[in-house]
Amino acid sequence: MQPNTSLTIGRNRRDFHELDKSNLALGEYDRAPRQSAALDAGIDAHRSFRDAHLTLTEDQVKIETARCLGCGASVVDPNKCIGCGVCTTKCEFDAIRLHRDLPECSKMVRSEDKFKAILPYIAKREIKIRFAKKEK
Repeated sequence: MQPNTSLTIGRNRRDFHELDKSNLALGEYDRAPRQSAALDAGIDAHRSFRDAHLTLTEDQVKIETARCLGCGASVVDPNKCIGCGVCTTKCEFDAIRLHRDLPECSKMVRSEDKFKAILPYIAKREIKIRFAKKEK
Protein backbone atom coordinates (compact mmCIF):
# COMPACT_ATOMS: atom_id res chain seq x y z
CA MET A 1 0.00 0.00 0.00
CA GLN A 2 1.15 3.46 -0.83
CA PRO A 3 0.47 6.34 1.57
CA ASN A 4 -2.73 8.30 0.98
CA THR A 5 -4.31 5.63 -1.23
CA SER A 6 -7.85 4.35 -1.00
CA LEU A 7 -8.87 0.76 -0.45
CA THR A 8 -12.34 1.40 -1.89
CA ILE A 9 -11.47 2.66 -5.38
CA GLY A 10 -11.97 -0.10 -7.92
CA ARG A 11 -13.76 -2.37 -5.44
CA ASN A 12 -16.73 -4.29 -6.79
CA ARG A 13 -19.63 -3.08 -4.68
CA ARG A 14 -21.73 -6.15 -5.48
CA ASP A 15 -19.06 -8.47 -4.10
CA PHE A 16 -20.04 -8.89 -0.44
CA HIS A 17 -18.69 -11.52 1.92
CA GLU A 18 -20.63 -11.85 5.15
CA LEU A 19 -18.63 -11.94 8.37
CA ASP A 20 -18.63 -15.36 10.02
CA LYS A 21 -20.15 -14.39 13.38
CA SER A 22 -19.88 -17.89 14.83
CA ASN A 23 -16.08 -17.95 14.59
CA LEU A 24 -15.00 -14.63 16.12
CA ALA A 25 -12.13 -14.20 18.57
CA LEU A 26 -13.48 -11.47 20.82
CA GLY A 27 -11.02 -11.84 23.67
CA GLU A 28 -12.37 -10.49 26.93
CA TYR A 29 -15.42 -8.84 25.41
CA ASP A 30 -18.47 -9.48 27.53
CA ARG A 31 -20.91 -11.51 25.46
CA ALA A 32 -23.98 -10.43 27.42
CA PRO A 33 -26.85 -9.36 25.16
CA ARG A 34 -28.31 -5.86 25.26
CA GLN A 35 -30.74 -5.44 28.11
CA SER A 36 -34.29 -4.38 27.30
CA ALA A 37 -36.58 -2.56 29.67
CA ALA A 38 -39.89 -4.09 30.66
CA LEU A 39 -43.14 -2.59 29.41
CA ASP A 40 -45.82 -1.07 31.60
CA ALA A 41 -48.95 -3.18 31.12
CA GLY A 42 -51.19 -0.25 32.11
CA ILE A 43 -50.24 1.77 29.02
CA ASP A 44 -51.54 0.80 25.60
CA ALA A 45 -48.46 1.51 23.47
CA HIS A 46 -50.43 1.34 20.21
CA ARG A 47 -53.04 3.94 21.17
CA SER A 48 -51.14 6.22 23.51
CA PHE A 49 -48.22 8.58 23.01
CA ARG A 50 -46.98 7.82 26.52
CA ASP A 51 -43.78 5.81 26.77
CA ALA A 52 -44.63 2.34 28.05
CA HIS A 53 -40.99 1.40 28.75
CA LEU A 54 -39.97 1.04 32.36
CA THR A 55 -36.46 1.70 33.64
CA LEU A 56 -33.82 -1.00 33.76
CA THR A 57 -33.36 -2.88 37.01
CA GLU A 58 -30.12 -2.50 38.96
CA ASP A 59 -28.86 -5.87 37.72
CA GLN A 60 -29.67 -4.94 34.11
CA VAL A 61 -27.78 -1.65 34.49
CA LYS A 62 -24.73 -3.50 35.80
CA ILE A 63 -24.82 -5.93 32.88
CA GLU A 64 -25.29 -3.10 30.38
CA THR A 65 -22.49 -0.97 31.79
CA ALA A 66 -20.14 -3.96 31.75
CA ARG A 67 -20.57 -3.87 27.97
CA CYS A 68 -19.92 -0.12 27.85
CA LEU A 69 -16.44 0.94 26.78
CA GLY A 70 -15.35 -2.68 26.49
CA CYS A 71 -16.50 -3.01 22.91
CA GLY A 72 -14.03 -0.48 21.59
CA ALA A 73 -16.77 1.79 20.25
CA SER A 74 -15.40 4.72 22.21
CA VAL A 75 -11.69 5.13 21.83
CA VAL A 76 -10.05 8.29 23.13
CA ASP A 77 -7.09 9.54 21.16
CA PRO A 78 -4.92 11.34 23.73
CA ASN A 79 -3.46 13.49 20.96
CA LYS A 80 -6.89 14.87 20.07
CA CYS A 81 -8.47 15.06 23.53
CA ILE A 82 -8.32 18.57 24.95
CA GLY A 83 -9.77 17.61 28.32
CA CYS A 84 -12.90 19.73 28.00
CA GLY A 85 -15.01 17.10 29.77
CA VAL A 86 -17.99 17.22 27.39
CA CYS A 87 -17.86 13.44 27.03
CA THR A 88 -18.35 13.07 30.80
CA THR A 89 -21.54 15.12 30.67
CA LYS A 90 -22.93 13.32 27.60
CA CYS A 91 -22.41 9.74 28.82
CA GLU A 92 -25.77 8.56 30.17
CA PHE A 93 -24.23 5.89 32.37
CA ASP A 94 -21.50 8.07 33.94
CA ALA A 95 -18.92 5.60 32.63
CA ILE A 96 -16.39 8.23 31.54
CA ARG A 97 -14.27 10.06 34.09
CA LEU A 98 -11.39 12.48 33.69
CA HIS A 99 -8.40 12.73 35.96
CA ARG A 100 -5.48 15.11 35.71
CA ASP A 101 -1.96 13.76 35.72
CA LEU A 102 -0.55 17.13 36.82
CA PRO A 103 -3.33 18.98 38.67
CA GLU A 104 -0.90 21.63 39.93
CA CYS A 105 -0.31 22.85 36.36
CA SER A 106 -3.79 24.31 35.95
CA LYS A 107 -6.57 25.72 38.04
CA MET A 108 -9.69 23.60 37.72
CA VAL A 109 -13.02 25.23 38.56
CA ARG A 110 -16.33 23.40 38.88
CA SER A 111 -18.90 24.45 36.30
CA GLU A 112 -21.24 25.60 39.09
CA ASP A 113 -18.57 28.05 40.26
CA LYS A 114 -17.39 29.22 36.86
CA PHE A 115 -18.67 32.78 37.24
CA LYS A 116 -16.53 33.28 40.35
CA ALA A 117 -13.50 32.59 38.17
CA ILE A 118 -14.70 34.39 35.04
CA LEU A 119 -16.08 37.65 36.50
CA PRO A 120 -12.70 39.14 37.56
CA TYR A 121 -11.33 38.49 34.07
CA ILE A 122 -14.44 40.01 32.46
CA ALA A 123 -14.11 43.17 34.56
CA LYS A 124 -10.40 43.50 33.81
CA ARG A 125 -10.96 42.98 30.08
CA GLU A 126 -13.83 45.49 30.02
CA ILE A 127 -11.61 48.19 31.57
CA LYS A 128 -8.85 47.50 29.05
CA ILE A 129 -11.28 47.75 26.15
CA ARG A 130 -12.94 50.97 27.36
CA PHE A 131 -9.75 52.85 28.15
CA ALA A 132 -7.61 51.60 25.28
CA LYS A 133 -6.36 54.15 22.82
CA LYS A 134 -8.47 54.27 19.72
CA GLU A 135 -6.47 53.76 16.54
CA LYS A 136 -7.47 55.76 13.48
